[in-house]
Amino acid sequence: MIELIEMRTGRTFSINALSVDGTCYTLDFLDSLEKTDPNEHTGIFTLLSSSAENGTPKNPEKCRHLRDDIYEFKHKHIRLLFFYQPGYIIICTHGVWKQGQRTRPKEIDKAKALKKKYLEGI
Repeated sequence: MIELIEMRTGRTFSINALSVDGTCYTLDFLDSLEKTDPNEHTGIFTLLSSSAENGTPKNPEKCRHLRDDIYEFKHKHIRLLFFYQPGYIIICTHGVWKQGQRTRPKEIDKAKALKKKYLEGI
């Protein structure tokens, strides 16, 4: 079963977490982050709130295209992968800690697979 869990809504976007068959990698990651690094947690939610209200940042240090219609929000060492849907909707697939200069291909592939499940399930 596919479900979208609203995280932030503003004038520009509705930002949601994707849940597939009862598992929401985004919220699981953010819940863990809140316990282990509250400052990073606050920072990523500030970025999400600003993006919902004003649109995604043009600064590639905060938000950038990865490949195949997969993007990432960036805050210090946190990466939150997402894709866009019609109707000014952003759907976050999962979050990861930064490891190296580039987001690892397996994380992009995971986001693509979750997007595919979403599209098949709607």
